[in-house]
Amino acid sequence: MKKITFSALLLTLSTGLSAQVLDSVSIGGGTSINEVWYKLSDGTETASPLNDWDLAFSTNTMSATIRINSGKGSHTGTLRAWIWPDGDNSDWNTTIDVSNIASWQELENDPKSWEIGAFNQNIDWTNTMVYAGQTVYLDNGWGVYNMATHAVVGDSIYVLQLANGSYKKIDIINKTSGTVNFRIADLDGSNEVTQAFVGSNYTGKVFGYYSIENDAFLNPEPAANDWDLVFTKYRDLVSGIMYGVSGILTSPNWEVVEVNGVADPADFEDYSSQSFITEINTIGSDWKSYTGGQYVIADDLVYFVRNSGGDVWKIIPTGFVGGTEGKFLFTKQQIAFLGLTEEGTQFVEIYPNPAKDQLTIAFDSKANSADIIVRNQMGQVVAAESFNTITGITKQKLDISALANGVYYVEINQNGNATVKNVVKY
Repeated sequence: MKKITFSALLLTLSTGLSAQVLDSVSIGGGTSINEVWYKLSDGTETASPLNDWDLAFSTNTMSATIRINSGKGSHTGTLRAWIWPDGDNSDWNTTIDVSNIASWQELENDPKSWEIGAFNQNIDWTNTMVYAGQTVYLDNGWGVYNMATHAVVGDSIYVLQLANGSYKKIDIINKTSGTVNFRIADLDGSNEVTQAFVGSNYTGKVFGYYSIENDAFLNPEPAANDWDLVFTKYRDLVSGIMYGVSGILTSPNWEVVEVNGVADPADFEDYSSQSFITEINTIGSDWKSYTGGQYVIADDLVYFVRNSGGDVWKIIPTGFVGGTEGKFLFTKQQIAFLGLTEEGTQFVEIYPNPAKDQLTIAFDSKANSADIIVRNQMGQVVAAESFNTITGITKQKLDISALANGVYYVEINQNGNATVKNVVKY
């Protein structure tokens, strides 16, 4: 967990729900790149070498998503995928000629979605059925859903070029009851390996991972609730061309909005009028550009991310250091907490702030009772008090002497109408 000194907290306080905090994440560079899963609430980082894996399988029993590691490798070679146009999985024993591979359909992960991997791209959109009045698409790219067996049955063969330049062919045989059965071999069928990805071994994760070179399953990703952003290298559209970039992708649990043309990003907090989307590369990489031998950061961008619980964070990229560091610099600030904001609530003033032993909470009471709830930065309730009030200005003292030094969120709640203020205890 990142630690912030008391003096730094005083300097970073803002009128929002919490302080603006400057943080950084480093992914490294060259062939030593990590992907780093990051938790907004406490800055926890979980890092793992990006080059360790080749394929990622969705752990969702109902999903047929299979992604490739498009960020693996270096400028001399990256992991690439094509669909073999001259046969299907019934032709597995045929030696594949890749001399004209440049004319084949190359497949990429959809940079906007976790659900559409490279193996999900060659979909036959005409393969449908009507169920309960709705059109259901049966083709998942690598295979077709069988209504009788409830399995996805493979119908395609793919060719992968590994980061070391060698070629492999791969056949996704089927997915049934959360298990993906697949086989991989050299182009002539030698060195065949048959494997099964068992989704239940990765409970709580978004993906499980597999290394072709080591014939090993990997489990580097933290539980889905333990990360919000992932800092990594991947392929995305740059001026209409798929290109390797270093950027920030959001968890499936969050939606995002980019606001550009903002005169003062540090003070801008109008997220409620924005249209949030689920595209995972909304923050992405295009907030930076490489000009004149250095990275230039856009100074008019603000990103807001929101989860289903109503938490909203503001993120402003402030710098990027390339080379072997791969360091992202950014500020983060939580401006809505569990669906509660400062908008539309009663006047509240809390003083002194910072405070050592006691707070005075003054507010315009509009009911005959009120609740005061104090939460720490993890969202845990550390103090609470209920009391009777009268209409008009009310002052209530709150003893905080037993609390540890740090930033706290003080919520004043009347009839479900809540106001939240941040307070520093020293």
